[in-house]
Amino acid sequence: MATEVKSPTPAVAAALPPPIYVSVTPAMPANSVRCVYENLSVEDREITMMLIALDFINRGKYSRVAPPNRIVDRLVQEAVPRCAEAYRWSAAASAAAVDYAHAALIQEVVRQALDLENRKVDPIESYYGSNRAALAGKAELDDLMEEGFTDHLRKAGWKEIDRAPRRLARVYLELLIVRDRSEQVFAKAGAPPRPAKRPVRRARTTSRGRP
Repeated sequence: MATEVKSPTPAVAAALPPPIYVSVTPAMPANSVRCVYENLSVEDREITMMLIALDFINRGKYSRVAPPNRIVDRLVQEAVPRCAEAYRWSAAASAAAVDYAHAALIQEVVRQALDLENRKVDPIESYYGSNRAALAGKAELDDLMEEGFTDHLRKAGWKEIDRAPRRLARVYLELLIVRDRSEQVFAKAGAPPRPAKRPVRRARTTSRGRP
C-alpha cells in the first residue's frame, strides 16, 4: 500500500528554514589567449555559433571571417572585462583574445558543417601540424600548398567530387592559422618590456694648461 506524502501545513512551512540556493561562479580561465573564449558561458557559445551558422547559410558560403553580427560581437565583448581586469591586459592583448574567440567559434561551426558532410577534421589538423611553419602568417594557400593539401585529403579518403567539403576544409585550415597568429600576438603583447639600456658613461678627460 502506497504511503501518501502530505505537504507541510502553512504554519509548519513558515517555520522551516528558507531553501539555500548556491550560486556557482565559473572558474577563472587561465591567463592565456583562450581566456575570453573560455569565459563565454555554454549558452552564449551556443547562441553565437547558431547566429554565425545562420549568417553563413544566408550568405551562401563559409569563410574564416563571419559576417558582422551585433549580437555575436556583444556577447564576445562582454566576456572580455573579467579576463582583462584580472590579468591587467593591454589593449593589444585584449584584441588578440577577442580575435581568438571569434576564430574558435567559427572553427566549431565549420567543424559541425564538416560533420554533416561526413568528414572529420583529423586530416586537416594533421596537415597543419606537419606544415605549421610554412603556413604561419599566410592569409591563403599558394598553388603549391593548395595542391599538397588536396593530395593530403585525397590520401585520407576524400574524393575528387568532394568540392563542398574541400572548401570547408580549407576554411578550417585557415582558421587554425588565424588562431596561431592570435596566440603569437597575445604572447608578444603580454611579454614584459625589455629594460632600457643605460648609456655608457665615458670617462671625462680634462686638459690642463701648463703653468
